[in-house]
Amino acid sequence: MRIGLLQCDGLDPRIVSVAGDYDALYSSLLARDGLDFVRFRADLGQLPSSTADCDAWLIGGSRRGVYEDDDWIHDLRRFTGRLLTDDRPLVGVCFGHQMIGLELGAPVDDVGYTVGAVDYRLHDVPPGETGGAAVEYGDAFTVAAIHRDQVLEVPDGATLLATAERTPVAAFTMGPRVLAVQPHPEFGRGVAGTIYRSRAERIGQAAADDAIGSLDVALDSDRVADWIIAVARS
Repeated sequence: MRIGLLQCDGLDPRIVSVAGDYDALYSSLLARDGLDFVRFRADLGQLPSSTADCDAWLIGGSRRGVYEDDDWIHDLRRFTGRLLTDDRPLVGVCFGHQMIGLELGAPVDDVGYTVGAVDYRLHDVPPGETGGAAVEYGDAFTVAAIHRDQVLEVPDGATLLATAERTPVAAFTMGPRVLAVQPHPEFGRGVAGTIYRSRAERIGQAAADDAIGSLDVALDSDRVADWIIAVARS
């Protein structure tokens, strides 16, 4: 199975030198037998010619906004629309989550930074899970986040999957073949901490310090990875 990673940004050199860029982080997060990753640098104008070039697709994060007026962002949005129309398995993370939401008609806007390990509550059964009382009573999971923009409404026809205190639409699904999640399951504690330190001037030193301190918990990245794999194999 080939998963096409539509990479929308590059990580800071200090992170790449230790952990690799987004493609390496996703390859590690989603390491399963029989899975191969093909990277397209969407932010550099590299897009596949067909939605059938890979078996499933993942749109990653970016420091840019999905509403910005850049050619590559418009091109990626058109390709996202083709993926949805062609019913290809599709996962969006952070910027990718917002891109899918925008293409499905939901508003996306800057509401201020959310950083750190965030607790999310499920509102529906995640892909690949059987559900039960845990979901009914708001089963929680924790993932590292860093974003200013977010999807403000659940898109028409989509199902709200998870919320957080500052992120009411933290994840949604559209049937079994589309999953959009706001936080970054590919960021382990070490990578997340390095990102928060490197962006302290942008997000504020106090917020960065709090975000780094919040990482002294177990992250549920592997659980979210299982959801991504379930969608990819749908």
